[in-house]
Amino acid sequence: MLFLTTQSLPEGLIMEQAFSMVMTSKTIEISNHNSLRVAMAGNHGDFDEVLALLADQAPDEANAIIGIQTSTSIAHLPTGNFLYVTIAGTPIVYEES
Repeated sequence: MLFLTTQSLPEGLIMEQAFSMVMTSKTIEISNHNSLRVAMAGNHGDFDEVLALLADQAPDEANAIIGIQTSTSIAHLPTGNFLYVTIAGTPIVYEES
């Protein structure tokens, strides 16, 4: 699956079909991470998991999600520190021109 933050496709690709926007959210405990950068990258794969959850929301025939927007917030609770990630985008079918 191709993930793009832009609404337009790279040169040489054309959109064949667009679907309704999809959205998903995930809570990530960051109490044991040294930084947010570590929580979202490296071997932890938390952000990759959020993208996989988003792809699961898309129709089976979609091969890309464009216009991806991400929202985050942090909560410091007695049970730990948590990062809340919400991600949304528009699934499409694209082909090479």
